[in-house]
Amino acid sequence: MINEVLVPNLMGVIAHLREEIRRGLEDIRNDVARSHSPWMCANTAARYADCSPSTIHKAATDGLIERYTGLAGPRFRKDEIDKAIVGKKKGRGTTPKPSAPS
Repeated sequence: MINEVLVPNLMGVIAHLREEIRRGLEDIRNDVARSHSPWMCANTAARYADCSPSTIHKAATDGLIERYTGLAGPRFRKDEIDKAIVGKKKGRGTTPKPSAPS
């Protein structure tokens, strides 16, 4: 009698867990696919550069990085953000100075 009640409930729990795992794996696949793209929105670019989205937009306004617009709104390229972080953009800017010897 107990098995008649427990087995169907257990099967329901297993089905629910399978669906949760499937969704989680799908989210991970989507995150990995996005991480290989050179394109980022301002929020993602800010997290990548460890700054605020307004700093990303200011860098674009100042010409340190390019702001690309399209169907998905403004986008920024990882490689350009990397160059701006070290002070290089299209030959402009400065190379970081080495720290003084201690």
